[in-house]
Amino acid sequence: MTYLRLALFPIALTVCFGCNENNHQSINSFDQAFSFNDGMHNWSSDFVDYPTLGETSLYRLNWQRSELPLRGSERGLRVQFNNASDDVFAYLYREFGGLRPSTNYDITIEVTIYTPFSRGIGGIGGSPGESNAVKIGAVAEAPARVVVSVGNSTYWRVSIDKGNQSQGGEDMVVVGSLFNGNESDQLVWTSVPMKNVLPHRVRSSNQGTIWAIAGIDSGFEGFTEVYFESIRVIAQEVP
Repeated sequence: MTYLRLALFPIALTVCFGCNENNHQSINSFDQAFSFNDGMHNWSSDFVDYPTLGETSLYRLNWQRSELPLRGSERGLRVQFNNASDDVFAYLYREFGGLRPSTNYDITIEVTIYTPFSRGIGGIGGSPGESNAVKIGAVAEAPARVVVSVGNSTYWRVSIDKGNQSQGGEDMVVVGSLFNGNESDQLVWTSVPMKNVLPHRVRSSNQGTIWAIAGIDSGFEGFTEVYFESIRVIAQEVP
């Protein structure tokens, strides 16, 4: 039995080759796109890589849907943070279910970020464009905030291997930065699409779920403000 499901926006394309005897879908691929202009679409957001104690207000951590600069009433998901620890990670994550349990999937994630950071914009510890790495990834279990001891201090970390700053890890890869492609020394708000060139392979959970993740791993020691416009997640079962 073959199913084809197509929705307009967010776009969802799901192909099913065969269903079980209870007529439940057995999904071997999907293609879903989400615009933050019209809602969150069940994406969650958080921050890690900063101390658990002290003046956390110094970090000015904020996620909020708001109007895009110079784009009228069009909205995006604004992320703001002051990287006082030189290591803040801001990220989005979402669960996708209905997959084949304990099955390998190749994942492609495309994010479009509205960023003002041209080449000539300088800052503390590097430029706000090139020193903010954009990463994508996928895992079987929900990424959780955990407390980790470093010397005499404790920090918020995330329970996946994302790598650090400009380096990727087992669960996330670097797909770009907040550099907008302009060589100017002025702020120029620009939409920049980014995606992984090679598929990111992940094994679904025993319940047939995966979690997609996109985030900014910052090495820029200053204030950053950009907007996530959209995210697209494509999954294909590995034969």
